[in-house]
Amino acid sequence: MKTIGFLILFMSTVLMYAQVGKDCNNPYIIDALPFNLSGQTTQGFGNDYNDTMACNSLYMSGNDFVFAYTPSSNINVTIKLTNTNVLVGLFILDGCPDQSTTNCVAKNEASNGNPQLSNIALTANHTYYIIIDTYNAANLFPSTGFSINMDESHTNDVGAIWMFKPRSGCHLNAQTPMLLVYKNYGTQAIDTVICGYQIDNNAPVIETSVHHLSPNQELYYSFYTPADLSNVNHAYKIKMFVHLNNDENSINDTITKWIFHSDAISSFPFFTDFENDNGGFHTQWISDLQPTTSWEWGQPNAPIINHASSGSKCWATNLSGDYLSPEDSYILSPCFDFSSVTLPIVEFDLWYETEVADIAQLEYSIDSAYSWHRVGNTGEGFNWYNTPTGYSDMGWNGSTGGWVHAQHTLDGLGGKSNVLLRISFRGGVNGTNEGIAIDNFKISESPQNDVSINMVTYPYDSCGLSGNEKITVKITNNGLNDVHHFPVYFSIDNGNHYVQEEIIDTLSFNESIFYTTHTTFNFANAGLYQLKIYCNLTNDQNRLNDTILHNIMNFPSITLYPYIEDFENNNGFWYATGMNNSWQWGQPNDTALSQAFSGTNVWATNLSGYHNLAEESYVYSPCFDLSTLNNPVFKSAIWYQETYPTYCQVQVKNGTSIIWNTLGSASDPNWYNSGYSWTENSNGWKQVKHSLKDYVSSNIKLRFYFKGTVQNTGFAFDKIEICDAPKADFIEIAPTKAGYFVYFQNQSQRMDSCLWNFGDGSFSKEISPIHQYNSSDSVLTTLTVWNNCDTDSISKYVHPLYINIPENALNTNLSAYYHKQNLYIKNDGSSDLANITIYNVLGIKLVDFNIVLNEGNNVIPIQHKLDNNLYIIKIKTSKSILSIKVNN
Repeated sequence: MKTIGFLILFMSTVLMYAQVGKDCNNPYIIDALPFNLSGQTTQGFGNDYNDTMACNSLYMSGNDFVFAYTPSSNINVTIKLTNTNVLVGLFILDGCPDQSTTNCVAKNEASNGNPQLSNIALTANHTYYIIIDTYNAANLFPSTGFSINMDESHTNDVGAIWMFKPRSGCHLNAQTPMLLVYKNYGTQAIDTVICGYQIDNNAPVIETSVHHLSPNQELYYSFYTPADLSNVNHAYKIKMFVHLNNDENSINDTITKWIFHSDAISSFPFFTDFENDNGGFHTQWISDLQPTTSWEWGQPNAPIINHASSGSKCWATNLSGDYLSPEDSYILSPCFDFSSVTLPIVEFDLWYETEVADIAQLEYSIDSAYSWHRVGNTGEGFNWYNTPTGYSDMGWNGSTGGWVHAQHTLDGLGGKSNVLLRISFRGGVNGTNEGIAIDNFKISESPQNDVSINMVTYPYDSCGLSGNEKITVKITNNGLNDVHHFPVYFSIDNGNHYVQEEIIDTLSFNESIFYTTHTTFNFANAGLYQLKIYCNLTNDQNRLNDTILHNIMNFPSITLYPYIEDFENNNGFWYATGMNNSWQWGQPNDTALSQAFSGTNVWATNLSGYHNLAEESYVYSPCFDLSTLNNPVFKSAIWYQETYPTYCQVQVKNGTSIIWNTLGSASDPNWYNSGYSWTENSNGWKQVKHSLKDYVSSNIKLRFYFKGTVQNTGFAFDKIEICDAPKADFIEIAPTKAGYFVYFQNQSQRMDSCLWNFGDGSFSKEISPIHQYNSSDSVLTTLTVWNNCDTDSISKYVHPLYINIPENALNTNLSAYYHKQNLYIKNDGSSDLANITIYNVLGIKLVDFNIVLNEGNNVIPIQHKLDNNLYIIKIKTSKSILSIKVNN
């Protein structure tokens, strides 16, 4: 009774403190309008509802916060969210999302955040659920902060939502068109709206817009009166506003924005170090409804980004602290006239310290800022972008730890006369950091002479590289002049020794070749080779791209088993690489991961701290020839302390295949703890194992794949083992004893020891025991076998059958068993004529023939196939009678 009472008290306590807002059973009750709640978050509220439910929205794939509202009369409501992250969904449903009868009344999927719903009709005395959620793309957006305002929709309410024209740039003049987008937020249609704009402190321009506008409808209003924005290098403060007679909500009537008129720069190279002025750059926000930016020009003095790259000044997202939450802003360059430029090159110094979902990138516009396009992709140029695969966009993310130099060609912009560039920053989704800083910005024409080594295409990380391998590289002429006859130098020991070869091909501007050396190089020894390759074109004007450093791993091929690697002597020829890779081999000395599983050394993501931000990294194994193994098993000791959605998994591939498969799932014993990976906390070292029986081939590879998002200690592994597990099997034979006996013949493979569970409460460790049962009832018998690698078991129903053997046959000199249509008879006496008969379980004779049994072992084929029924085989000679039972 005490236990029951405790459980009742415990459950009552849990219900009493159920998390308000977690789900439909525990919603946050809105009891009156207007309703305001600020500083909230969906983090920690769980993903109870998803995109397969009522609203069928991918924006319901993160953590959900649930409100409930029951109107006392028919009412129209407006709900506005502010201070959210990006990819936020706002939903109104007439029931819980997981109920089949629920309808999605309204939804707004806001990729830039801050969704709102206007004029939504609700019925009296019906409970509606208002859900705030996120589109958890690539597990990067599991939650959002938010503030919510819910009020009865106003009868009369018009709001300015977008200053469509003008845009900053060099296209502005004394007759600049002005265009405002406004919206009817009210429940009644409107026809006449006063529209106006004001430039700086000048007198406002007032006009009347006469257009019929239904509730929730938008209108693009183009002013008849253009604006004089002809002053070059001037920043205009522009207000656009609307006025409606009897407007009940004036908060949304006005939009304010800075518009910059810059001169077109046509002389190159262009360079600014931001010491004397802002370099012609200005900051701006992307959304007119979220007018915030943290970009500043001046002297940085934040805790991390605390100095300029040169001099004392630069541009940064908050010179003295963190960027905003959320942040969706940019710095805009002057206009560039590339009419006389063939292929412009942009380069600058940057320093970034961002959170996991933040993105910084360079964008361009050739239509006066009406559309923007990303410059380049990850892996191009020099220090150009680093976001790994799985991100929705490419850009810079994580930490440089200091100033670095980035460079990229502005492909396709040569000859364009009106080009704008902007460095955009979108952040604050999962916390804030110091962001990004820019210094020493330069644009120049492609040099006359410039040759680059772009990539090494052969050899690549593999097994069995030989002592006579050639190297293939991609070489590109980036200069405007044709080039030919220039040397390229190849080293496989990080520049200690070089081999020179001459490129005799003629390369025109932007032309590339794949060059294969005439010289062969020795990669025969297993290990890491540090290739250093550079070209030395006379008068090359860009030395940043002349040299490439590239590691090649020649993995050993393992053929002797068991394979046991505890990483004590060396790294075991395991090799780490990947995006923002933090893997290290050695002795752990982190406060959380303080010791190895065995010995002193491990592989871990940062032996003494957190893994990197935006990490997508791998640790590759040697090659394994498993063709001699029958039932290979992979075993490892692992340790992890991760913050969701960070995870790690083991991947495997066969031979030369380029496809890596995830090994196993959480449904497999002694393996993952969540889906197809390990995530969150192992609470110390644990041993895991998984079969490799589906990958028995002459060449397989394994790798630990780590996807690091929110920083934590990460993942570690130690003591890898691959071995051949046993295979349990047995058959039953009726022995030469009267009674309910079964002779168990153990046919297991690779077995060191075993345990029989006869199913009647009896056990035995004999290899092939004889066991007596009490009756002829079928009984499930289990054989478990072990070796140093693993264990295996098999269970079969056996059928004890009472056999009354004549007294004179008890000491028979015959023994026999049946297996795969062969009867195996051992005759300990002299040769004798034997009669062999086979009966089924009903006593019907199926086979009857005579055969001479030789002394010793006899193998007798049985033409009649014995399927999965019970049979009795009787063997009779002049000296003995033997009956055995067969149950296939």
